[in-house]
Amino acid sequence: MIDLQEEDLNADEAFALSWYKEDNAYTCLGGLVHDIKYEYIKNNIISDEEASVCLDEIIRELVEYTNGIDLILPIPSYNPRTKSNPNGEYKTMYLVAERLSNKTDIPWDSEIVRKITERQAKSEEIDQEDFEASLLPSEFRNAKILLIDDLYEAGTTARYTLNALKNKNPHIFIRFVSLTKNKYGGMRRKVDCSIASPKICFSINGDNYIRLKFLRNNEEEKLCVYETSKYFEEIDDARRKGQLSKIFRLPVYKNLKGFWNVSE
Repeated sequence: MIDLQEEDLNADEAFALSWYKEDNAYTCLGGLVHDIKYEYIKNNIISDEEASVCLDEIIRELVEYTNGIDLILPIPSYNPRTKSNPNGEYKTMYLVAERLSNKTDIPWDSEIVRKITERQAKSEEIDQEDFEASLLPSEFRNAKILLIDDLYEAGTTARYTLNALKNKNPHIFIRFVSLTKNKYGGMRRKVDCSIASPKICFSINGDNYIRLKFLRNNEEEKLCVYETSKYFEEIDDARRKGQLSKIFRLPVYKNLKGFWNVSE
């Protein structure tokens, strides 16, 4: 189990069950999440029967965290397929929430919390206004809620979802459980970078690089762009012109050693 209590989430309990990948290979849960999300929903490579087996394995991992829970909610996605929206798209956690509800007899709901725009956290363009929540029915005003997610990365979607729920329903208890968490930077996402130093730096291998900086969760992070990068020339031109505050929107990720890199 991976503790998420220090992630500044508006939850009473918060944790992930497993890493998504370790040593660049999917963990058991990571593989199940990947298979449902990509092999089944996106690419239609595996059959309904194979997907059902994957979902049952996921449910077995989640059942123990339903103890004392009154209502199950999936982390919201835009335009999910539900009873009230039969033409929507299949979404991983809606499938999981429904099956977990059937297994435990705990009700689930697909409309209490909603994502109302198509914007994706992968590009870090979402904000609190992309999420909204309703006042829970009277029997759930003081309920214990299980909010489930498939993959925790920067925590943006989880944070906005939890804020929307708690702002509308301040007396509920929320147990947030993500099936997996990215151990490092995870998927490539674009961030706004600026030049951190006007000087050219040199690596131990003799390669030139420029230091950039960007904000992540309100903390400054550093990034090195090497002369072999396709972005180097533009950044170096701005550096030589003294345009240190110029913004470069670059796709970045954290490598296995914990350093931020530019995705080429």
